Amino acid sequence: MDQICSTEFWNWNLTWSTTTPIFTSCFTKIGLIWAPIAFFWIFAPAEIYYMIWKKGIKVPWSNLNISKLVVAFLLMVVSLVEIIYQMVRFTKTDVRPVEYYTPFLILVTMAAVVAMLIIQRRKGKITSGVIFLFSFFFCLGTAGGYYTALQKTFNENFIYDKDYETFQFSVIVLYFALSFMLLILNCFADMRLKSSQIPKRQSPEERASFLSMLTFWWFNPMAVLGYKKPLAGDDMWELKDENKSEILQAQFNKYWLPVAKKINSHQNKSESLLLKKTL
Repeated sequence: MDQICSTEFWNWNLTWSTTTPIFTSCFTKIGLIWAPIAFFWIFAPAEIYYMIWKKGIKVPWSNLNISKLVVAFLLMVVSLVEIIYQMVRFTKTDVRPVEYYTPFLILVTMAAVVAMLIIQRRKGKITSGVIFLFSFFFCLGTAGGYYTALQKTFNENFIYDKDYETFQFSVIVLYFALSFMLLILNCFADMRLKSSQIPKRQSPEERASFLSMLTFWWFNPMAVLGYKKPLAGDDMWELKDENKSEILQAQFNKYWLPVAKKINSHQNKSESLLLKKTL
């Protein structure tokens, strides 16, 4: 670990046995940042594969999906600036690999997030569980780095390297602010239709975000209505197309009928052979 970082990965005296706990520099860059990035690259390929084969109506451009792309692009810019800064430092002093590995990984990951958001819009997908969870974990990671940077900058108990820490503090603040914005934006789903075009009985589940589906927040209108009055048939929402019996029956028949035909053909042949032997 000493060959990658300038500090140890974990220090109990700094994090636990103290009145002002902070994380080591190595832990903030590897433990708090690399873990969300690893999560993204483990699960993103499966979601991309699913989206590529999914057929849907293209989601129109909106302030929401444009804002997501802008924030992800700004994170790419910040990481690129940090890479350039570390390369310049490398010509003057010893710079450990983690100092430029981490921003490079952020740059590549954010480029992949941008690609996923574009594919998602074209394939008619309005929300992404992988991107939301990555945004959540990444925001937690940058929050830990932001807290440590605040302590090291303003707490007199810690040594402050003005030439280096000023830039690092600025970068960490930008990472935290932009990751928090990305998390908030991914709490909401894109809209396929304008509010005035949404059918009256359409289920809110069809336009719910991943967070809303995770917490069943989309069901609140029905629960509130049921609290106010007895529910009637007209109060029920329409089922999603993928849950309607005619759709499910068609999908079932697609695989079952050829098998049933093959079984019936085999049985008829067996009966014919048995009849011939009997005669």
